[in-house]
Amino acid sequence: MKTHMNIAAKRITRIASAGLALSLLTTPVIAQSVLTADTEISGEAYLNRLVEIMDDIRRLVPETVEGEGPLLTILPETGETGTELGALSDADRQLVQAGRRLFDLYREVGGDPGGRPLLIQRTANGLFSALEGENGNVSAQPGEALAGSLNDIAANDERLPGAVAPVVAAIADTLATAPNADAAFDLLAALEPDPIAVLARNQRIGLTITGPDVETAGRFAVIAGPAGSTVGRTAVNGDTLTANIVIGPDTADGFGKILLFSGSDSLTPVTSYDIAVRGGDTAPPASEPDDHGDTTATATPLLGGGVLTASITGHIGGAGDVDMFSLTVTAPGNLTIASSGPTDITASLSDSDGTLVGSDDNSGSRYNFAVQSAVTPGTYVLTVRHCCSGSGRYQLDTVLNPL
Repeated sequence: MKTHMNIAAKRITRIASAGLALSLLTTPVIAQSVLTADTEISGEAYLNRLVEIMDDIRRLVPETVEGEGPLLTILPETGETGTELGALSDADRQLVQAGRRLFDLYREVGGDPGGRPLLIQRTANGLFSALEGENGNVSAQPGEALAGSLNDIAANDERLPGAVAPVVAAIADTLATAPNADAAFDLLAALEPDPIAVLARNQRIGLTITGPDVETAGRFAVIAGPAGSTVGRTAVNGDTLTANIVIGPDTADGFGKILLFSGSDSLTPVTSYDIAVRGGDTAPPASEPDDHGDTTATATPLLGGGVLTASITGHIGGAGDVDMFSLTVTAPGNLTIASSGPTDITASLSDSDGTLVGSDDNSGSRYNFAVQSAVTPGTYVLTVRHCCSGSGRYQLDTVLNPL
């Protein structure tokens, strides 16, 4: 698993040395596991984007704020003001742009700035900046005043996870104090924990969760993402879960969660992981490769000639996905194929002529199937599909009892 990096060598700091996977903030738990993501937005690229916006704010805001100016009201959603930009002085137009960049900066860390406008004004004592309804900040250094408003925006964001609030405060401090872009990057790179990562839309992102929570969730552990996301093939090996996730194009900007569930309890998560959704590709990713064929010619071998028992795992990817398996029987016997796992799947067993010799839906445990049939020597094909156009993992256990 790798993280894609596009950054000048001088800015590859200790975040890069922490590993190629991008660490995400996790919700504190007694026995905490670690989630990493293979994403097109690397830690370095993400920090560069934050630094870029902070540089824009510094460039737009005058080094010294002189004279009195009108009270500027900047709306978070549109960045609009009640005054036409053309009617403002150059300094005040820069302040409007700086206010817009401040909202951009907060959204970039995954925050929701809400609907309260930002108020900015040149005064005799320096720059005044306030979130509407707050006391505000006045400073001869514009970065300090705007940093105070950034903290106010975060304090009024009810969705902001507690683990992220100190990161936003550190970003505000960096905005107020860092003299240049490289210094800002170094300050952000030194944050513990790293600034919250962003999962981009329309990219197939590989997630890995490692730790005791996976063992608690069990071998059929599943994950769920924010609204509009799709979880693909998932596998559990001991204390490690791997899965693919695609954040949908309509998933809202801002914070979301990756939830980890036990296969036996789809209502109460074992734990959760805070993420942020931002940006992404305009075109959807290519379809996930199918794990098992969907024709008799591409069926996955399940039971070989002379073999009496076999097991295999599979994943139904959604509506229309069918998994097919071939079984070779060399002596008469009674064949049993049973599924296990959290997915409601059905199965049918046919002989080499396509004649149905057995089928089942819910004879196994919970929603699993158990196909039983007397068989003679020959080749058989098992077809597995979801009962209701859903998706999920399963395991097949096959036993042939010779007569």
